[in-house]
Amino acid sequence: MSRQPTFHAILVAINEYDGTGFLPLKSALSDSGKIRSLLKRLGAEDANITCLLDADATKDNILKAIASLTTKAKRDDPIVFFFSGYSASNPSDSAVKSGVICPVDVLKPKGGGIPEHALLQAFDQVSKRCGNNITLLLDCTAKVFAFNKPESCVIVMPDEASEIPGEGGLFTKAIVDVLDPDKRPFKSMTVWSFVGHLKVVMEAQIHCVGSNVNRVLFDMGSDERGHHALISGHTSKDGSVILNAGAVHGVRPQATYGIYASNVGNYIGEPLGQLYVDRRDDFEATLRSSDNYKNLDLPPFFFAAEQRDYCDPLRVFALDQDTKLPDGIGGWSPASGVEEANIAVQKEKRANVTLEEEANLAVQKEKRASVTPEEETNLAVQKAKVANVTPEKTRFKWRWCGVTGAEKCGREAFDDPRTQDELQRDIRRAARFNSHLTTTSPDKSSISFRADGRIKLVELPLKAGKEVEAYCLTVYNDSDFSVWPYVFMYDPDGFIIDSWYMPAIPTLGSSSPPLAKKDRRCFGLNDNTSLVFQYRPDRDYDFLYLKVFLTKEWTDLSSLKQWHISSTEDKLRDYRREGNEPSSEGRSTDPGEEKEKPTGRNPPLKQGPDSNWASMRIDIVQKYLHPPN
Repeated sequence: MSRQPTFHAILVAINEYDGTGFLPLKSALSDSGKIRSLLKRLGAEDANITCLLDADATKDNILKAIASLTTKAKRDDPIVFFFSGYSASNPSDSAVKSGVICPVDVLKPKGGGIPEHALLQAFDQVSKRCGNNITLLLDCTAKVFAFNKPESCVIVMPDEASEIPGEGGLFTKAIVDVLDPDKRPFKSMTVWSFVGHLKVVMEAQIHCVGSNVNRVLFDMGSDERGHHALISGHTSKDGSVILNAGAVHGVRPQATYGIYASNVGNYIGEPLGQLYVDRRDDFEATLRSSDNYKNLDLPPFFFAAEQRDYCDPLRVFALDQDTKLPDGIGGWSPASGVEEANIAVQKEKRANVTLEEEANLAVQKEKRASVTPEEETNLAVQKAKVANVTPEKTRFKWRWCGVTGAEKCGREAFDDPRTQDELQRDIRRAARFNSHLTTTSPDKSSISFRADGRIKLVELPLKAGKEVEAYCLTVYNDSDFSVWPYVFMYDPDGFIIDSWYMPAIPTLGSSSPPLAKKDRRCFGLNDNTSLVFQYRPDRDYDFLYLKVFLTKEWTDLSSLKQWHISSTEDKLRDYRREGNEPSSEGRSTDPGEEKEKPTGRNPPLKQGPDSNWASMRIDIVQKYLHPPN
């Protein structure tokens, strides 16, 4: 039988700093009382809450209370450390310059401040025995600190601490409001989304540092994480609804997004409603409600996933050994209408929607002696686009029924064991894969970069006897400013999109971009993240895409990911069979009824002349050199 985790908390609050010259605080003690009451409502017991107030809040008592957790708490118990008081910088002549939290005896000979490194060391010791389910809530000014990315805990603090007479500290007030169990369960929030809620409530900058910010807040054993498919959003002061993603994330003008209150596991639930993209820039988009959702009760901080109908018409080709794919299409380009898609499959041949047997393109490819960017780019792109949907390379016959009607697609019985639902899922995943893969940089960007000397098509010969080969990628920043690099892998064998490199969330200690101007960055060299390609005796070719993004500001690109198997992702992105989507007021649930189009849309903003992101795609052809028979 599993053990129920136990809440542990240390609350430190100081109003009176006697003998220091510090102005007395008005609400530190009352704020600690509010946090105590809140934690008890969340499940903490009095016996597991230690309060150090005013004269008791000495440096020695604080460090002893932290150390005592190693004997009180069990592994993975949630631990909360709350501090309400002054923070300060070490004197300039100190050996180690850092921020400190100020105990009541901060200026006394036997006391002193607790530097950030000492505070982290104390919790490092706790983490070794109790795990890293540790949250520090510091109601003091964060600007003095240089916390980097601690692994033992996460730290949440306001940029500037302030209090209002009669109301208390604004940071504490926001915590109590956001974590009110009558409004939402704290188990439905990750640390990162908790911070998002605080920002909206306070309308101020909140810092969050730590390597584990995507865990559930005060994790009580759920082992849940925020789902990558959901993008955060918020309402602004003027009432605008902002999605924290834009053109670089693949947000499409006028796309429809389902709105959710949580991004955690079972708390995701059904969508609250839908909004559409009204305007878009590089890193943000403005959402509006359609006629169906004018009265949507939108929370101030929310999550969204694109509810795209991936069964929009696709070109469907009947292919045989002598068939060549039309230039620039590759079996994926949207058709101009339903009729064109229908015509494409009238031939009585074994046709397919998004794949051709690999042998067909291999035959075409063998006609050329070698791969060169000039001759083979189009062929490589086409082949990767139409790579296997089925690992067995089986074929099946399709009948396309347009964008309305109860049955989107019909499958006749060839040797493909999948159900229609499974095929629908594969087609929609394939369509999203292609959409994100083929999205190019803005026409004009302030960023200039090269990847491996501007080579966009790379052939990797893999020989028998040398089973595994590793590769790295060097990216050059030709711009006159620093940038944030991101590298994603697009595997057409399964339509998987995964990150190779994503920079960490910038913190107080590392806010500068990792790729300086006129500099280079190597990914996969001596850091155990090399791309590894393995010789396969049963195939002639394989394909992999790399897509490199550079941005002028940090952004979260994790929503680009697409896993091979994820029922939650399928649900959020509407990869299920048409007609099974969750019902909401004003939304059609009849698969035979055409969905109502939003009205009154404004035209999306065009990309500006100096967009602040750029991307490059690298097509990798893995050629297997088999020994002669």
